[in-house]
Amino acid sequence: MKKVGKYPIKHIGAQRRYDHNKIKSMILENIRDQDIADEIGCHVSYIREFRQKLGIYKRKHGIPRPRVDYSKVDELYSQGKNVREIAAEAKCNKSTVYKWIQSQGLPTLVELKEYVKQGVEVEL
Repeated sequence: MKKVGKYPIKHIGAQRRYDHNKIKSMILENIRDQDIADEIGCHVSYIREFRQKLGIYKRKHGIPRPRVDYSKVDELYSQGKNVREIAAEAKCNKSTVYKWIQSQGLPTLVELKEYVKQGVEVEL
């Protein structure tokens, strides 16, 4: 038995063996990394690295990033809906709609109303 200082060490640098099949099945069941780590008895970073080695990547909290249908956003904008209504129907965040409007160089509905009040013609 080796000693480090006055403390006996059975195995220096020995790695623990975890049930990889159980970890993999829990990952595929979409169980949170922290819950898997608690169940297995390891650190959450071990689970995260193992999941990434499997090629399974997650966003924060395991929620997949939704894909925005910008053709639907364009259609709803053309119908004259406001940003809140567009975001609700397109199932995205209001900031996503604002960014799309800005990237297209279009005015928001509030800006359009101001233009109408001032008598400025705007083409969509």
